[in-house]
Amino acid sequence: MGEIFYPIKEYLEDYSIAKIEDRHLFIHEMVHIWQYQMGMWVALRGACSLLVDYEYALTDDKVLSDYGMEQQASIITDYYLLRDFGYDHWLRKTKQKYKGSKPGNKQLVQDLWLKMYKNTLHLFLKNPKDKKALFG
Repeated sequence: MGEIFYPIKEYLEDYSIAKIEDRHLFIHEMVHIWQYQMGMWVALRGACSLLVDYEYALTDDKVLSDYGMEQQASIITDYYLLRDFGYDHWLRKTKQKYKGSKPGNKQLVQDLWLKMYKNTLHLFLKNPKDKKALFG
């Protein structure tokens, strides 16, 4: 429990220098470690993960605890991707194209999305040890 299992072909010794896609997956899996350490029954929920939704819609009235286990991991990971690697990488990985047409000003759209993520993640960003960030 509280471990990450990677297929041998996907395992890397140092994710800090890995390709963006590998970092994205690593952070997603690390969120599950955080969820486990906070008291979530990750193994039980993970067994059903083929049946759950990884996609999410950010809204002003929802915080991280309003989303399911895999959605939480996706939200945190996608925030990291947008914040650290920018709009183009985030768009390619998250396929958020349905959220609107191609922006004329990518920086403006990126800033808007970052604001939405920060709103959703505000309890987590303030104190990741606060169980309200995970359970509400």
